[in-house]
Amino acid sequence: MADVVPYVQTLLIRDDTVLLMRRQNTGVGDDWWAAPGGCIEAGEDFATAAIRETADEVGVDLKPAEVDLAIIVRLDSSHDGGARAVYTYHARAWTGDPVISEPDLCSALEWLPVSTLPPNTMASTRIAIQLLGPPPWP
Repeated sequence: MADVVPYVQTLLIRDDTVLLMRRQNTGVGDDWWAAPGGCIEAGEDFATAAIRETADEVGVDLKPAEVDLAIIVRLDSSHDGGARAVYTYHARAWTGDPVISEPDLCSALEWLPVSTLPPNTMASTRIAIQLLGPPPWP
């Protein structure tokens, strides 16, 4: 059995929309929509990684007291045979307006309705939103 690699993602919700970014030049999921997120760096806990990745990718500031672990999604990868555990956080508040902070890795940033996600939404993001149900979330 392959090792399960942990990842994080953060759901920023405004009314009935979620902030998603369209990935590019990453080698995984290019041209697909996803919540801000990524890998955990050495010595980081999951919440710290989610806060850092969100700041790095969309330029908003999150405080630890403003993010909650919402759900963990385990996915098996068909393209590399690996497995991933995606720790999904919900940001209840943030400071700043979201922007594309890494234009080489993100071609678009949009608030999209949670009820009608694009067909090319990454499985980890789609599944987390479907399992959490319609907002508002605690």
